[in-house]
Amino acid sequence: MNAGPGLEALGQRCESRKTTNNPFGSAQVTSFVRIAGVLLAFNYLIVPAVCGINLVGGFTRRMLVGCIVSLLGGIGGLFASFWWDLPTDAAIVAVFGVLLLVVTAWTRVAAGRAGLA
Repeated sequence: MNAGPGLEALGQRCESRKTTNNPFGSAQVTSFVRIAGVLLAFNYLIVPAVCGINLVGGFTRRMLVGCIVSLLGGIGGLFASFWWDLPTDAAIVAVFGVLLLVVTAWTRVAAGRAGLA
């Protein structure tokens, strides 16, 4: 699989980066799952990424949208937990679910208007 010209020279550097980052990322995810629970941990991993992919193009903009969605989901869940006296992790997961539904509806409406649906 050739991703493009000149990338073979970068292959060693990319491979070494993968080997050093993967164990650290695995340790972070494992510790977060231990602390917060599986459902909350994977909500923080998957929902912001899906929202970023659905809303914008380009790596930097997707990362920015993902960070904003993470902040909205976390802070919104904390407020919902406080105001309605709910369990915090369940409230955060519910807010992430609502955000994902809103983004999905938004992209479908936008695609329908553009004639892509």
